[in-house]
Amino acid sequence: MTISSAQTPSAVVNIRPHNFGVNQETAADNAFQINSGNMDQIQLVRSAYEELTVAAQRFEPAGVRAHIFEDEGLETPDENGV
Repeated sequence: MTISSAQTPSAVVNIRPHNFGVNQETAADNAFQINSGNMDQIQLVRSAYEELTVAAQRFEPAGVRAHIFEDEGLETPDENGV
């Protein structure tokens, strides 16, 4: 099913998180950085990786192309938790 609207993008850009984790500078006031599943770092990284993959797959049937780039650097504090 393709959705067409002036407010619907035809493409999105995603950066695949290879080093996802908690940013200590923003965690105190960001509820999304709470590890409610009590996952270890490896599980957390794997979960974030899989979540982005599934989201990108769901864009395509809606007519939105997902461009995925790999971020393997360590200079991205909102991704880097290692």
